[in-house]
Amino acid sequence: MLTFVPIDSLPALWPDIAGAIGGTADKLGCTVSVEDVSASIESGAAGLFTLDCGGFLVAQHLTEGAKQVLHVWMLHSRTLNRRLPAVVAAVDKLARDMGCSAVRFHSPRKAWKKFPLFREVS
Repeated sequence: MLTFVPIDSLPALWPDIAGAIGGTADKLGCTVSVEDVSASIESGAAGLFTLDCGGFLVAQHLTEGAKQVLHVWMLHSRTLNRRLPAVVAAVDKLARDMGCSAVRFHSPRKAWKKFPLFREVS
């Protein structure tokens, strides 16, 4: 479901990902820039993953006090609504594999209000 994208593979995928990031940020009025995301991925501060249903996820492993948290910074796919349970399960598995006990996700989109924005994973 999620495939990590090594830095050396980024140039081949980046034009499509940059376009999606820019379009989504513009639509939602977000202040994140394509350059910020690129710099975070290239520095290792964030990881890029492709979704087998098409699309991508950008995530960061954060330490908050004693808690390890997987912060889902961006999640984009045109078919996400049909695959949401599988994507959520894959994100939870990624969090567990990274040693995180919680997942955090935030979106200004109304449809995401029903999704728990911060939850424990076991």
